[in-house]
Amino acid sequence: MINRLRAASVGAAVFVFGVAAASTDEIKWHGFDEGSLYTKPYTGLKGSWNEEFGVAAPLATYGRWTFKYNLAYIQTWPLKTEVGPQWTAGGTVVYQLTDSGLKPGLYTKAKNNLQGLWQEESGLTAKWKLGQFGLVGNAGYIFDYPRDASAKPKWQIGLSLNYYFK
Repeated sequence: MINRLRAASVGAAVFVFGVAAASTDEIKWHGFDEGSLYTKPYTGLKGSWNEEFGVAAPLATYGRWTFKYNLAYIQTWPLKTEVGPQWTAGGTVVYQLTDSGLKPGLYTKAKNNLQGLWQEESGLTAKWKLGQFGLVGNAGYIFDYPRDASAKPKWQIGLSLNYYFK
């Protein structure tokens, strides 16, 4: 099953990057001042909640593609004081499906907890922005690296509130 998922994800990546390579768009580089502060409550659908507080910024755009990075503090709910501070840093690639007001898209995000655990989250996203504020919703599947054969599937649903610097 895992090998099928890997083959499917590699095949999808090759197709997507092939479509991007055929585009005539230019790469546009962005500065940190085009980023945002955000808070994102999310659930793994098992009764517990986490909340990220962080900063995120686009690195580059290429047509409908956006490449972003972020740094965030994660708070668990209910509060688990024995866990200690949890930080995460990551990079996200988003392909925006349409230019409509809701801006739906597909995303994949690689993130590290700064203690050796890597995760990849892939799924659907939608963004709505009004002035300097925005909402971004997402639903994705999470893969842990290194892979634990006994691990159960992980899903995540979240909604972030963003304050954009520009």
